[in-house]
Amino acid sequence: MSADRLSHRHSRESGHPQAAASSLRHEPPLSRRRRDKERGFTLIEVLVALAIVGLALGAIAGVFSNGLTAHETVSGAEAALAVGEEQLALAAASLHPGASNGTYAGRFAWRATVAPYTDPADQSPDAPTTLPRLYRVAVSVAWQDGRHDRALSLSTLRLGTATP
Repeated sequence: MSADRLSHRHSRESGHPQAAASSLRHEPPLSRRRRDKERGFTLIEVLVALAIVGLALGAIAGVFSNGLTAHETVSGAEAALAVGEEQLALAAASLHPGASNGTYAGRFAWRATVAPYTDPADQSPDAPTTLPRLYRVAVSVAWQDGRHDRALSLSTLRLGTATP
């Protein structure tokens, strides 16, 4: 600022030279308000940000919940399959016609049946009886998964000894 203007301002204000210099250092009220606004977030901005974060966390929690439920369902089916395969192997080892049932771990109820297999397409009465016999071995396993009743069935055909 030129000396003319400074002296003019000096004479216009209190007549004191320091007052003129200090008035140059003060900012106009408009720019001070702008700087105060840039200093932080308003309450509305903070509330909107918290609402967005809350919605995102809720969606993520739902995804994890669905994943855990699916994992529990699959692990139950895996255990039921293991029980069914074990009972199928035990029943197929002996091949005595009949049925048996039981419970595994208080959760899985199983039923195994062994019966001679007859082919509906082969109705010839003169089939030799000295041939090995075919047996159908079936196992069903039922369990409750939360509020849902679940079941799976396994079956196979095994060749047994000839009937005399």
